[in-house]
Amino acid sequence: MKDVKILSYKAEKFSKSDIRMAVIYHLLFAALGFTVCKAAFFEKYMPLGVSFLAGCSPAYLPSAAVGVFIGYFIPGISVSGFRYIAASLAVIAVRFIISFSKKLNTSPLFAALTSSVSVAVTSAVAFSGTSADVIHITLEVLLVAAAAIVISRTFSFLPHLYRGLSNEELGCFLIVISMVTVSLYRVALFGVSISGILTAALILTCAKYGGMQASTACSVSSALLLYFSGRPAQICLIFTAAALISGLVTSLGKYIQICSLFTCVTVSVLLLPANAQTAAFVTEVLIGCIIFALIPKSTGINLGRVFTCFPEISVNNDLNRAVTIRLSEAAASIKDVKTTVDEVASRLDGINTPGFSGMLAQIKDSACIGCKMHTRCWQANKSETLGAIFEMINKIKSTGHLSSDNMPGDFKSICLRPERFCGSLSTNYLSYAAITETNGRIQQIRQAIGDQFEGIAIMLAEMSQNFSKDIRFDNAAAVTAVCALKNLGIIAEECSAPVDKYGRMKIIIKLKKPNDAVLNKRDIMRALSLSCERNFAPPVIKKASGETFINISERAKFKMDIGISQKSARPGDMCGDAYSYFSDGTGRFIIILSDGMGTGSRAAVDSAMASGLISRLIKSGFGFDCALKILNSSMLFKSADESLATLDIACFDMFNGELNLYKAGAAPTVVRRSGRSGKAVSTSMPIGILPDVAFDKAYIKLSSKDILVMVSDGVTATGTDWIRDELEHAVDCTAQSLSDRLCQMAANRRTDSHTDDITVITAIIN
Repeated sequence: MKDVKILSYKAEKFSKSDIRMAVIYHLLFAALGFTVCKAAFFEKYMPLGVSFLAGCSPAYLPSAAVGVFIGYFIPGISVSGFRYIAASLAVIAVRFIISFSKKLNTSPLFAALTSSVSVAVTSAVAFSGTSADVIHITLEVLLVAAAAIVISRTFSFLPHLYRGLSNEELGCFLIVISMVTVSLYRVALFGVSISGILTAALILTCAKYGGMQASTACSVSSALLLYFSGRPAQICLIFTAAALISGLVTSLGKYIQICSLFTCVTVSVLLLPANAQTAAFVTEVLIGCIIFALIPKSTGINLGRVFTCFPEISVNNDLNRAVTIRLSEAAASIKDVKTTVDEVASRLDGINTPGFSGMLAQIKDSACIGCKMHTRCWQANKSETLGAIFEMINKIKSTGHLSSDNMPGDFKSICLRPERFCGSLSTNYLSYAAITETNGRIQQIRQAIGDQFEGIAIMLAEMSQNFSKDIRFDNAAAVTAVCALKNLGIIAEECSAPVDKYGRMKIIIKLKKPNDAVLNKRDIMRALSLSCERNFAPPVIKKASGETFINISERAKFKMDIGISQKSARPGDMCGDAYSYFSDGTGRFIIILSDGMGTGSRAAVDSAMASGLISRLIKSGFGFDCALKILNSSMLFKSADESLATLDIACFDMFNGELNLYKAGAAPTVVRRSGRSGKAVSTSMPIGILPDVAFDKAYIKLSSKDILVMVSDGVTATGTDWIRDELEHAVDCTAQSLSDRLCQMAANRRTDSHTDDITVITAIIN
């Protein structure tokens, strides 16, 4: 039996702002329909209104139809607009009939077909049978079809206009804008046309914020439509040439661009016969230049997002895949090196290393061959002989030498060659002990080197994974950023916008003319934040080898107030604890605390090496586990003496508030979250003791006003309950003041004679 689904139909609720925006959009498209249908070509054709209805989005078709009908009822030229009303009704009827098919209703080719057929059928009213009419009607049909295709394509990407346009989309969009401006050709004051003013301002805007491509598309389409509208051919050609020159000098600045356009137009007009049209043309260009000069920078940034054509490029997937494969191959090869070395070493150890039984055979051969007691000592009383040998070996270990006086009494009474036996035992055992110690040391070194090889293999594998999965490049955002900087007078030569696996963007820009650019960090941050619709932090500006780079990353949701307080075990001694903290560039804030064995300078060296080396490894891209393996192998053989240190790491994601704790023999970490405190403890060993070491790990989600406290062993001698009480009652304090108070309280709470270094690191989330 099929499940029965009960559907509840509820009236969808719209906010006042939604309703207000919907009304504004419908009024806008009605106004566009009214304006577009006013474009008259060759003084007798007005087909663009039909094209507008054929290509318009179905959502705005009713309002566009109202505007078009009103416009055709008041045509503004001698030719009646009623045949275009009939063509418009035919287009609307066809679109209503095929409303069930979204694909047909939004198809550019179908829009061209319906509009051209409608205009061709209704043109029979004006057909007189002459060859000129045939040519004109054919041109009109072709024009209405082309306009319908362009308008339909524009409506298809109009909702995503600010995302960036391809070459084709940008051309369609600019042609539609040119249609609107040309439609205002007959709106004039003292002979100065609104159309000419808007066209001049539009061309300059396209050149400034869209580059040469946008300038060329806009100037050519505007000049052609102006010519069809009745503008003299010479003026249209001057407009096109001046726009191209303006596009060539756009990188020199806004005012140079204005001067070049106006100068080119003025000089060209002087070569033409002086009349009212040329004077009006110069006036139109001048007013258009003034309007363009008054466009504010913030508006220019938004215009740059519209008029900029993003390049059709992408990250080379083949290269990316090749790098990924090579890194994976290198990781596997390095891992195989460790395995092969271990296998060969184990075989050589069995061949070259003499065992304890071999040492006894050498003693028997060198000291007892030919002795009458040989059989009795090594066969009948072998256990007593071995017991005596072990007793003499202990004497060698304690004094470093052996004589016949050190032989056990029972064994000495039956041995016929005491001095010779003691000499052979001493020589062979010392040789055996030296070889055994050397082989053990070699084994440890081999283990350390193997761990480092394995760590490098893990790092390469992680890099391979990052290349294949974690990083992508947002080319549209990169182009948008370049356009935004252009408004500030900053010309970029190269730009990339990598986005990590968490969706966080970083923009890296190499400047083309660093010496000529004024780099205001606040302006750069605001411009890129507005244009890319992301909240960026202040940029980092670097100069190297005569080149300037701008690096800007997204602003994190959280930030950390850090406070650190330390006390040495004895006044005047170095503190045996070391720490470091930094941001890794991907939105993670990392705090590292290490406590060296003991106190004083020796402990300070161990802890400084541990915290410093692991900081470098993490900054270089090593993972925490990989970095620990390399650090541990380095600590094992830093010197002949025992060297160890604890390691305590806190990794806080400043975008989502996730805190990861990594501990190797470290003291408990206390965390206050939502007013209540808890602790994370470690059961793992410190680094530098055993070849195999691993982190104890913990995870917690933090938010604003939560507190993290990391301490060394000197703080927790009397437990951590008092720290938790202090955190739960801490109100309106800074991280530094809280660290100072906890450090002093830890020193005061020591009741035993043992002293230890004290370090308190407090981080308050804001």
